[in-house]
Amino acid sequence: MGKKDQSGFKLPETKLPYPVRPGDARFCTLEEFLASDFKPKWVEAKREIKAQTVQKLELLESIHRELIQKAQMVIQDAELNIRLHDIRMHAAKVRGRVYYLYRNPETDEAEEFFSILTPEEYSQADSKSEFLAAYRLNEDSTWTLMTPLRVKEIDLDSQRND
Repeated sequence: MGKKDQSGFKLPETKLPYPVRPGDARFCTLEEFLASDFKPKWVEAKREIKAQTVQKLELLESIHRELIQKAQMVIQDAELNIRLHDIRMHAAKVRGRVYYLYRNPETDEAEEFFSILTPEEYSQADSKSEFLAAYRLNEDSTWTLMTPLRVKEIDLDSQRND
């Protein structure tokens, strides 16, 4: 089969394609390398790495776009909350309550204002003001736009608690 080396291992008679002991590295000529099947495997590995890199970058790009959209939404929410806090009201705003936003068309700038009166109640006192929306002032000082159904639920809850 083969000769034994000094340590007693049997070595094959043909040279192995990989080193068996230190200093026994296999060297080949450029022609042998180009003719070997190593290059196509290396080229395929390079293609796979490029494809994986492109996929990862595309994923990061989509995540980046989503983060930008979310950041824009956060900024828009903050601007709306600040704008709603700046709207005039003749009483102190209490957290946890629903406030009704109206516009007075008779003023030069169609001034907006908050009231605690529902549209049905307010229309009896001032039929000229236009109801715009209902907002709830949350405990964290942000505002939540209320749907008509949700406003009725909160009004019923507050009447039970009063």
